[in-house]
Amino acid sequence: MKFSIQTIILPFNTLEEIGEIAHRYGYDGIEWRVLPDACLKDFGPEVKNNLAVCSLKKNVPVIKKINAQFNLEVAGFSSYAEMDQIEDIKIIRDAGCELGCPFFRIRGLYYKRDRNFHQIIEEGWRKFEKVEKVLEGYPIKAAIEIHNGFAVSSCAAAYHFCSKFSPKHLGVIHDPGNQVVEGREDAKMGIEILGPYLIHVHFKNLIWEKTGVREDGTVVWKPKSVPLNEGIIDWKDYIEQLKNCGYNGFLSNEDMDNASGPVEQRLKQIDYLKQFV
Repeated sequence: MKFSIQTIILPFNTLEEIGEIAHRYGYDGIEWRVLPDACLKDFGPEVKNNLAVCSLKKNVPVIKKINAQFNLEVAGFSSYAEMDQIEDIKIIRDAGCELGCPFFRIRGLYYKRDRNFHQIIEEGWRKFEKVEKVLEGYPIKAAIEIHNGFAVSSCAAAYHFCSKFSPKHLGVIHDPGNQVVEGREDAKMGIEILGPYLIHVHFKNLIWEKTGVREDGTVVWKPKSVPLNEGIIDWKDYIEQLKNCGYNGFLSNEDMDNASGPVEQRLKQIDYLKQFV
């Protein structure tokens, strides 16, 4: 297994600075965030490393130089492209292939209670059929992320969506930390369910904390980020199960919450995980 940094945790560093930081802390790669042009304003001008789709092609040589200078790989593109943004997907696909990127994330499948789960999934299937066509013959795949608030918040739900398509074209970003909030399963079972669709793993950890009591007497809880060794997810067990299934991809640091410590402390958590690999 290898380790990467998701650039979302270093919003105020330039592309080159992220390369140096990844090398200094012992990471093997970088998972770059890629935004459709219309999304750039949502993250603010203070974010220094967003890769816009419109400028992605010209940044390919920059990323190649960073990789060569610091001996890094492109772990993946954490893209915000929606499944129906086919022209953006083509640009991301081409840049990814030039960089040896194994996957790019696609978004969609948002769960809202005013819609039926099956309608959301079936609409996603129709949209991904078009994505699959533009990936045929290319050595890169799209990936959905297991995420709370989505119709794919568990390994079982993610597999249900993916099973309609070939793992050559579609993969799953496993995020056990997100599953603390919603969709948690046994580590071994979840990894078994994903099978050949498992392509990437995010790491962070959370707990639930009591925040109050409603007038009707119901206790109110909310999730809270904590250091890796203090949360609900047993990362030693997760890594053991990943090893048992032959996973040799990236574990990517997505611990973006200051509640679990300053960024330097969160970057150093790689050392805690390395003892289990």
